[in-house]
Amino acid sequence: MVKYINKRTQIAFEQVATGSYPTTDAAMGTARAIGHNVKHTVNDDQSKIERMPCTSNTRNQKGFYKGVLELKNTLEWEPIHFALFANVIGQCTTTGSDPYTHVIAEEPDPDIPPFNIEHAWQGTTPEARVYNGCCIDALSLIMDKNQPALKCSMDYHATYLHNPDALAVESLTEPTKQPYYWHEMRVLLDIANAGAYTAGAELTELQKAEFKVMNNLITEPRGGQTAGGGFNSRPQAQTRMYELALDWDKSNDDYYDLALSDTEIAYQIYVYRSANDYLKLTIENAQIMTVQDPMDAEGDIAVDTIMIKGGQLDTTSTNRQAIDSFNKEAEWMADS
Repeated sequence: MVKYINKRTQIAFEQVATGSYPTTDAAMGTARAIGHNVKHTVNDDQSKIERMPCTSNTRNQKGFYKGVLELKNTLEWEPIHFALFANVIGQCTTTGSDPYTHVIAEEPDPDIPPFNIEHAWQGTTPEARVYNGCCIDALSLIMDKNQPALKCSMDYHATYLHNPDALAVESLTEPTKQPYYWHEMRVLLDIANAGAYTAGAELTELQKAEFKVMNNLITEPRGGQTAGGGFNSRPQAQTRMYELALDWDKSNDDYYDLALSDTEIAYQIYVYRSANDYLKLTIENAQIMTVQDPMDAEGDIAVDTIMIKGGQLDTTSTNRQAIDSFNKEAEWMADS
């Protein structure tokens, strides 16, 4: 017997057109790399129900029967592209050819675009399983100056699990592109234009930053005339929420004052590697919710934690786009 080793695994994803949601479980198509140092936390749950017949005179537990299969899992990785931000926000229009320009837009309807994920082990007999109809509940981009690379964290819901015996692992080319680094991420704030993004100023001396998009998915068991059942309906997005948490070396108390008012601000997340390789996501009409303002006479530099919530994606194309010279057009979700 050869034990499973985590260094012999493969996590891949497959983009699916916006209007194409699966009606049954299926194998992957073209497998694409998510990034480096991927961790997949699987919480698959058959929602088993305790069986308690009234025909026994013992106190033993009698068994279980299956409920609806719940597929709500988490991925963490170091990104080499930002394609999944198109999925969590909802729409993407791609133009050009190496470098490609991807303009992201908000999806107003609750049906956000799906994708597939392959979870594979390279054992004596390689085996894989595929999560179909994945939709993103929450996606974070995380910068920490104590860690060299940016990180992404994603919670997703799936509808189907394709898990036949000895499913072959999809062929995947190992990416050689380096992940984006923490020092390539910038946060620009515009606190002077009533929530519009006009002229952002970089917030320097960042210790940490986490930009998060949440869809508050609801995924419920479905009824239907097809025999078998046991699956959920398509995940439905409820309220979209943008959130930005910042730790920075404090140099003024402007943000504390804004937290106590109802003043709207705007900000931009800007990951810049080169003129042909960057991401811009600009949020307008957000508000500073809290500012932790700790004072410690035994400490050194004062560090503030700022929490910004709400708003919507800027409608200016150049303020909500990614440009890359590495990823093919097909690696980004296409409009239906």
